[in-house]
Amino acid sequence: MLPRIILNEALAAGLLFPLLEDYSISVFGSKIFMLAMPSLYQAAAIKALAQFIKARFPARWAEAVGGKE
Repeated sequence: MLPRIILNEALAAGLLFPLLEDYSISVFGSKIFMLAMPSLYQAAAIKALAQFIKARFPARWAEAVGGKE
């Protein structure tokens, strides 16, 4: 999900169309989950996103992984 301001041109051109218009995310107290398939060889983008989340939100990361690294 992306903010409409990012997608306005693509929406106007008909390249994209809105889905789940009645659904909104609260900026206070909502949760976003990162799911990735377990693999010995994770894509670099997945690793980078996980490292960013871990560095940006260390308490939430520890809570999410149950103290496991």
